[in-house]
Amino acid sequence: MQIVGEHLQKLKTSNLTHVWPGKKPQGWYQKVAESLNFDPHLYAALSSTSVTRGDLFQMVASKSHSTLACCISILAWGGMRTGYGSLFLSVQSEWLTAANEIRHGSFDRTQAYARFANLRDEGKMPGVAPAYFTKLIFFLMPENEKKPRGYIMDQWTSSSINLLFGSKIIHTKISKKRRDGDELEETVVDKNTEVNYEYFCKAVETVADLLEIEPMATEEMMFSNGGTKKGDWRKHVIASRLISYKASRSHI
Repeated sequence: MQIVGEHLQKLKTSNLTHVWPGKKPQGWYQKVAESLNFDPHLYAALSSTSVTRGDLFQMVASKSHSTLACCISILAWGGMRTGYGSLFLSVQSEWLTAANEIRHGSFDRTQAYARFANLRDEGKMPGVAPAYFTKLIFFLMPENEKKPRGYIMDQWTSSSINLLFGSKIIHTKISKKRRDGDELEETVVDKNTEVNYEYFCKAVETVADLLEIEPMATEEMMFSNGGTKKGDWRKHVIASRLISYKASRSHI
């Protein structure tokens, strides 16, 4: 895979200005469980304050936290809409078994992706597309030199990889324009298989080698800062996306 030098240089000079804290797991679960059977014991096991990536890794590594509590905390950190969260938690048996197996090192990253993708195809992971179930893979996988970690393949990291390599390594679609000017909404689609995911992960590791930093730090750089104070790299991705969109006849 060949990388586009100008984009790599832009990423290299773009720094994160804050650590993404995510939503408060207790508050998120309380809203999600309104239409479900609220579990007070599960609620008590969740953090009442916002959690960071480091907090989530510590939680997953601790035997005192259930895999369900870990998954809820990860999805809350990721900012999942509570309606989708309710759908997802309403059907737990098979995806929770898969999550447990990932947490205990039973799968490598492609196997983990394939397991979740197959469950989603079967309708057993409602509300959780690749952008979110790769968050579960990222945090749940234990440290293992023989099984490198899978990375978060959301719209920002996928857009970044496609831009950096000048190729559609990850299948995405532009679904709508946002209300705030010309910014567009890009979605990582279910068409992506475990093969696409492995290409994505390898691409993240290639960029990390070129930047001479860890892959997890590279993935976080590509996510960049959002909200009202967008990072330079996020602005660059948004601008490049708009140029590509306007140049496309199909606008896809």
